[in-house]
Amino acid sequence: MAWVVYRSLDLAGVRCEVCLTYGGRSQCRSVEGPNEHDALMAATSNVCAYLASGVTDTLACTRTPPTRSACAGIP
Repeated sequence: MAWVVYRSLDLAGVRCEVCLTYGGRSQCRSVEGPNEHDALMAATSNVCAYLASGVTDTLACTRTPPTRSACAGIP
């Protein structure tokens, strides 16, 4: 039981910021996640939700390489 409580309190992960230019507009968003991959994907989705409209546009946006991306561990 103590192990379960300890693991549930161990919430450290990573914070990633993604900047992307799509459709002539630019936007940056930061997201925290359990690992770098998940945080980068969530930040990219968040940026594209702001920059794109519609499913096709959003899918094209998520395939656009970011102009900047950086991740750091959360203490």
